[in-house]
Amino acid sequence: MIGRARSRRVLARLAPAVVVLTLAACASPGDRAACAEVYVPVIEAVEGVESVDAECSARLDGGWAQVNVYLTTNDKDEALATADRIERAMAAAPELEPGWYTPSTYWFQDGTGYVAEPVTVGDLREK
Repeated sequence: MIGRARSRRVLARLAPAVVVLTLAACASPGDRAACAEVYVPVIEAVEGVESVDAECSARLDGGWAQVNVYLTTNDKDEALATADRIERAMAAAPELEPGWYTPSTYWFQDGTGYVAEPVTVGDLREK
């Protein structure tokens, strides 16, 4: 499964966190406006996701995106399965640019969260 072993390694780091990801793809004018609008529907369509907050910005030296995924569970195994489904959905979504990253912050129902190692959509597609 995509990301299951990687996510399992970082799942032990349960703590509220906000991670900012660098996104080279957000540097182009068309992508700047669209990246948050693209992330949310792709990720929210995945079973086990309650909601998604995505904020993107661009600068001359690149861009960033902050993507928080709110899960419908407190169960660690369910969370890992949801993260795997999110990676599969992102790899299959043609509207996502190859340089965009997977979410790295996942929040449980009880307000705790975990940080996963982000990978690019392009890397997911190559697997």
